[in-house]
Order: sequence, then structure tokens, then C-alpha cells
Amino acid sequence: MNNSQEFGGSISLTANINSKAGMLSSFKNPTGAINEFTYEPNQFNFYGETIDGGGVRIQKQTIKESNNTVKEYTYEYLDEDGKASGSINNIPKFSDIVKTKHNNKVLTLNYLRSKGNIELTDGSYVGYSRIIQRENGKGHIVLKYSSPKDFINLYPSTSSLVDIPKNSSYPSGIFVDQNIKRGKLLENSVYDNLNNILSRDMYSYEERIYREYNNLFKKTFINSFTVGTSGISGTIYNFSIPVKENNYLLKSKIEEKYYNSKIVSQTKNYFYENVNNNFLTKETTINADNNQYKKVYQYPQDLRHGDQPQQNIAPYQSLPYMISQNMIGIPLITSNFKNNILQNRQQITYEYDPTTILILPKSSITFAENQTIMTPSNGYPAVSVPNPSYGLTNVTYDKYDNRGNIQQYTTKEGIPTAIIWGYHSTQPIAKVTGLS
Repeated sequence: MNNSQEFGGSISLTANINSKAGMLSSFKNPTGAINEFTYEPNQFNFYGETIDGGGVRIQKQTIKESNNTVKEYTYEYLDEDGKASGSINNIPKFSDIVKTKHNNKVLTLNYLRSKGNIELTDGSYVGYSRIIQRENGKGHIVLKYSSPKDFINLYPSTSSLVDIPKNSSYPSGIFVDQNIKRGKLLENSVYDNLNNILSRDMYSYEERIYREYNNLFKKTFINSFTVGTSGISGTIYNFSIPVKENNYLLKSKIEEKYYNSKIVSQTKNYFYENVNNNFLTKETTINADNNQYKKVYQYPQDLRHGDQPQQNIAPYQSLPYMISQNMIGIPLITSNFKNNILQNRQQITYEYDPTTILILPKSSITFAENQTIMTPSNGYPAVSVPNPSYGLTNVTYDKYDNRGNIQQYTTKEGIPTAIIWGYHSTQPIAKVTGLS
């Protein structure tokens, strides 16, 4: 490979059976079914070669049910052309190779270094663009993902930097990591046992950039071909790496169902309209009948109308507590529309408990009518919220323990349900309906 150097030795770095050490081989679930796993080495293409390495991947899963039925799933990691679908960003560098002089002798030194700069795909050494899952006697599923083939890491130009291509530690952290865009599901296609397609889901994503700037820094590279009389010599280079505060979010999903020669499809679109976060604010669905269904979400920061609890009208007094505890990603009001006509609103109210210092759900309310009121503006814009007089309370959460476990709730019919917790208040062990 370019800019590489081969060193002899008695230890082989070829992938071997030792990479399976520590992998889960089987487990038995509470229903009695036994799950067994078989593994094989990861494979990836690099400069036209198929290479084993980078850990292991699942090859087969066998589920033996308690009624003696057996399900077997096998996995293939192949592109449409039959070649391995795995790819990597760069060969991991586990040491720096440097030549130096000691007592007039030239020495070659290997410096082990941190593995923190290994370039990953969704936490894995190898990223796959296409995986086939087969179930014995029941068809197969084809999954497609974004991978290093789609989004390679970005490196600075080295054409005028003489020492850098010779140095084994390059890029050593000098890159723009595109991992946020890799490992995303792009397509999920389901086929029957005769290879007839049954359904296909297709996903697209968008990048949201909150801030961009250049990170300027210096780095010393040792010229492995120049040996100074005083030992190691090196050159300092200036680098500028563009940095993004960004996210890569689901933009749309197209669902297709196949019935003989007909295709029934619907499209879902996702919107993230808050400039300061990546919370889903709206989703729309257009079905085969061309009806549009829309959900609009409102979060604590959208509904806040004062920094103090008493500045917020009921039932919003808990909002300052929620925001101070960073409970800002919980949608409190969901408005449902059909062809832009409101169908209903669903609201979850929260309450602060000064004894346990917990902020927990208090009630679930439905609004069938488009009746709203405006909140006061105590340092924040007034907000349109559902008129409490038109709400129907579906569930009231009456009592929690000091861990936040629900102990009693009451339905809209007025029927209470008590839940008893055991195992040191970690698991519910009994439910009693009709008694408080």
C-alpha cells in the first residue's frame, strides 16, 4: 500500500480464532428458548483486496423454542456484485515507527500509541453497506446502510508536506470524522421464500449544522528517513481542520407494500424546526389515498412562559423544574391533524414533588376540540395552549414511591389500579384493579 513499510517478525496479525474470545455464545431466556450464536471474522475491501480483520460478525443465530421448534437465521455481507460489502476508513495504526541514532548506531523504534484515533463506523471497525438476513424456509431481508464508501473521513492535503507521508502516525487524529453519517439504515426490503418482494422501506437523512469554525493547531512529525546527530529530528506543521457542531437526522421514509402487481405506498416526512436543538417538531404522512396526516409536537421550552413556577399557569408550573433538570426532549403536547383539520390533541402534564425532588407525569389529557388560550408573557412570548376546560382526563397518576415507580393510577372511569413493586423496588410483582 502507499506510504507503508513492512517489518518482519514472528507474530502474525492475520485474523484468527482468538478474535472470538469473549463473544456471547448462547443464553436462555425466561420462556425457556435457547439462543445460540456463531461468529466469523469481519471482512472488508481495501485497495481492491478483501481482507479479514477488525473483530468478528454474527454468521448464524439459532433459536430453540421450548416446544422444540427451531428458528435459524443466517447472515451474508455481500454487495449486489457478490463482493464483500464491508469497508473501513483507514488501516488502524497501533504504533509509530521512528528511526533514531544512539552511540553512532541507527535504531528503528516502535512506539505503541493510544487507539483512541481509530476511525470507526457507528462504533465498529468495519462498516457494511449491504447485509442479507435469511430465515430457514421463510424468505430473507436485505438491509442497506451508509458506510465508509459513502462518507469517508476528510483529511488535509499532504502534497507539499514532505515528512508527513513518510510518518506512520499520520493522520493520527488529523481528520474530519464523518462517523455521524455512517451506519444509517437506507433500505429494508423483505422477500418471501420464492424471492418475491413483499415490502420495501427507504430512508433519507439530512445534515443539520448548528455551528461551523476552523480548528487551528500545530503538530510535530518525525521524519523517519532523517537522523540527526542529537537523536530524533522533526518538523512542526500548522493545520486547519473545519469543525462542525451538527447532527444527521431522519428526513423521510417511504413505505412500499407489494400486492401481486400493485404497489401501495406512503411517505413520511420529518421536520426539526427548532434552531437550538434537534427535536422532532412535526411529522407528516401522505398515504395511498393522498390524505395527509400530521403530528405537531411541543416541548417544555416551547411552552414555558416564565422562569418561576408561579409565573406559569396550570398545568405548566413544573416547566421551570423540567428545564433546569434538562428534561427538555419530552413532547408534552401532540396535535393530530388530517388534511390540516385538527382531530385531537394529547397532553401529558408533569408535577414537581418537593419531598422526593422528582418531576413525574401527573395526568394524560385528550382535547377533541380546537379550543385554545394564550399564556401570559413573563419574559417569553405568549403561547397558544389547549384550553383546560375542554380536556378529558384519560389517566391520573396518583402516587409514586421515592424511586419514581408508579404505585397507583386512576382511569377516566374512576377505577383505581395499584401496583406493587418488589426486588428492592426494581420490578412490579402485582397489580390490583378496583382498590386503592
